[in-house]
Amino acid sequence: MLARRRLLTGTLRASTRCNSTAAPKTTKALVALPPRLLPADDDNRVPRPPRRNRFGGTAFVLGFIPLFTFGLGVWQIRRLKWKVALIEELDEKLDREPIPLPPRVNIDVMPEFAFRKVVVRGIWDDEHTILLGPKKYDVEHGFDVITPLKRSGGSTLFVNRGFISREAVEQFLKHRSDGKEVEVLGMLHAPGERNKYTPDNKPETGDWHWLDLTAMKEHAGGDAAKVQAVLIDEIFDGHSAQITQKISRGEPVGRPGTIELRNMHAVYAATWWFSLSAATSVLFLRLIMRGRGPNTTFNKPRGRAF
Repeated sequence: MLARRRLLTGTLRASTRCNSTAAPKTTKALVALPPRLLPADDDNRVPRPPRRNRFGGTAFVLGFIPLFTFGLGVWQIRRLKWKVALIEELDEKLDREPIPLPPRVNIDVMPEFAFRKVVVRGIWDDEHTILLGPKKYDVEHGFDVITPLKRSGGSTLFVNRGFISREAVEQFLKHRSDGKEVEVLGMLHAPGERNKYTPDNKPETGDWHWLDLTAMKEHAGGDAAKVQAVLIDEIFDGHSAQITQKISRGEPVGRPGTIELRNMHAVYAATWWFSLSAATSVLFLRLIMRGRGPNTTFNKPRGRAF
């Protein structure tokens, strides 16, 4: 009996010893195995948030606007220099004393004498008076009265006597001058261009909408009557009360003896150049510097260790 108990005790000790020595080997093997990941398929690929393309349509527009507005600013600066030179030239001409015109005017040099003050004497040719318009003077509607002036010993020239109201036209045309010689202080008219929306003239019906001196010359008798295609704007420097009185009496109101030219080029240059160009340049630079790099994708690992 004692021998059997010793045998069982030895067997249990041997079994326990075997288990204690095998366990560390199994644990060591499990720890030593590296984790193995299952291959990821394309469906498990997670894209990064798309990056805004800095060279897209918005960037192109923001990059073009500064260049365009800068060019407009340079153009306005050039226009400003031209306008300042023109104003100085006109002021110099208007400061000169009025000059008498020769018996026959040299048409070729007329552009050089535009806006020069002149003095002419002659007799009105009422029969060939032209109503040019319609025109507007403040709130009044009417026409410009253009009448040939026959100069003694010289050619016949046209004089724009000024504005007359529509209500006074009929009475004015009935009135005839007394045939006496008159003296006119005026300004040589600068040639202009016809507006494309202006209707055609109809001399046969007396409808004159734009200043066609060649047609007016033929209307007044042409070369046979010694008529030249020269227009003088009569000057009237009266105050507003006198202008109102002349209009109410049905008398033409001439142009002022000064010339006022709008000179807004400095304002336009500041708007286009210093404001819009600078502002859009800043926006463009901010857009470029805000880039994040090229678009990329990454794989989200999926797998398990075993």
